[in-house]
Order: sequence, then structure tokens, then C-alpha cells
Amino acid sequence: MLYHYTDLNGFLSIMCPEKEGPSLWMTDYRFMNDASEGLILKDTLDKVIPKLSEYIDLSPSDYEELSKIEFKDKHLYTGRQFFEKEKKLGIVLDDETFIGCFCRSSDSLDMWRAYSKNGTGCAIGFDGDSLRHSLTIGNPLSETEKRLGLSEFADVVYGDEEKEKRIIDLIIAQIKEYKEIDYSDYGKLGEYVAMFLKNLKFQFKHSCFKSEEETRLIFSIPKDKSLFQDKKAYEIKYRDANGILAPYIDVPIPRETVVEIIVSPTASETAYEAVCNFAKKNFPEVNVKRSKLPLRF
Repeated sequence: MLYHYTDLNGFLSIMCPEKEGPSLWMTDYRFMNDASEGLILKDTLDKVIPKLSEYIDLSPSDYEELSKIEFKDKHLYTGRQFFEKEKKLGIVLDDETFIGCFCRSSDSLDMWRAYSKNGTGCAIGFDGDSLRHSLTIGNPLSETEKRLGLSEFADVVYGDEEKEKRIIDLIIAQIKEYKEIDYSDYGKLGEYVAMFLKNLKFQFKHSCFKSEEETRLIFSIPKDKSLFQDKKAYEIKYRDANGILAPYIDVPIPRETVVEIIVSPTASETAYEAVCNFAKKNFPEVNVKRSKLPLRF
């Protein structure tokens, strides 16, 4: 199970009965609440590169390439239509990345305090496997695929040792693949490795956020909207995020992914009954219950 903690405005935006089904508001990664978002990867990478000789043989030019890595908003998109029409394994596209945030804990005091707006919110419980299946795009550039993008679910990493291990493992795997298959069409070694390291940028957070126990949906879409069959798909919208206009996309999800709703521990009886009435009318299959935490205010 995965839980999304939110205030009532966020709850209604996700569960809005006027739409065909629930949807997730996924925020541009540059507007997340962690001010170090995206910066930790480069700092950790700089510590890791001198240690790579312990794990893999690299030439001086390889080291030079890796030491110059810069993380750009690009991805290697693979798919049948490009493989057949252009005789390539994929195509590198400029893209933009949006994040959907979930917690693995169903009743977290820190999460209630941080995200439920004075204890008036809810935690929406999703079936994790069902959500992953519905939002993971396996062949993003096929001719029959209406959706377009790259999606990945990942548990956020908070510990320094685990961050270094993730980077080392990924670099070793991608260097071997680059040299065995000859991906030189997609840039120099450092540029190629950087495209795969990029997603770790969205998986690393400062250790002070450890109590959030976060699992993320990382969703990247091409900036060139002419590639979309549906030109209105993933239209970028804006919302108020603590006084900042944060860009987001509205991603539809199946009704059956929503399993339960947990009401904040400080919500009044009237507030709890209102959520129950809303669910009974619009999502009768979803279970509603109160938080079990003995929090008064």
C-alpha cells in the first residue's frame, strides 16, 4: 500500500467526482519542498568517481568523461517506431520531469503534521501494485501507445552509503553496456551515463526527510508536444504551492487503485462524517476510517 497525505483541497482534486475517475497532480521536480532536491546526486557523484577503480578498469579518458558529467533534462527514449524507421535503438529527447509523492506508512505523525493542513486532511491509500501497473509505461514511443513518457516508481534513498552504492552499481552497468553495444551515437561516455544517472537525482533526498518513508513516481515527458497523439495530453497547469505557482500535470488513474481513505487524527466528528458521506456517494467501494493516533492538536 502507498499513501498520499494531503489537505482537503488536494483530496478533492485527486478524488474529484466531476472527472471520469481520480487523478494525480504531479509536480515539476524543481518545485518540491526539499531545497536540496536534485543537488545531492552531483555532490555524491564527485565522491564516488575516485573510488571507481576499486570496481572497474577505466582509462584516463573514461575518468575525464565521467568527471565532466552534467545532468541535463534529456532521456534516451526507446521504442519500436524509432527502431524500425530510423534503424536506431532509440532517440535522445529533451524532456521535463514531474514527481508524485507517496508514503509507505498509513498513519505517520510527521506526515499528518506536514501535509494535512492543521490536521484537516486525509491520507489516500492506493494499491501499490495496481498503481504501478497502471502508470508504468513499457514502450513509450510505440505507434499504438496513446501515452508518451518514461515512468518509474522508486523508494527514496536517505543514507549516504546507499546513495554511493546506487551510483557505483549504475555506472558500472552502463559503462559495460555502452562499450559492448556501441551507443556512441547517443553521445560520449559521460553524456550517455548521465542520462541514466539522471533518475537517481529524483531518488536522493536529505536524511532529515527520512521519516517521510517516501516512494516516488518519477514521470518524464518530452518537451516536444508534436510527438503526442493527443495534443492535450499532460498539459502543464499551475497551482499555489505555499505562495509559489508550481507547474504540475494531471495524470488519470483507475478507480480501483484507490483502496482506502484515512482521516486525520485531529479531525472533528463532523469532518470525519463529511468524508464518509463523500466516499459513500462517489466511491462506495472505498473504505474510510479514522487515524488511530492519540493526537489532540
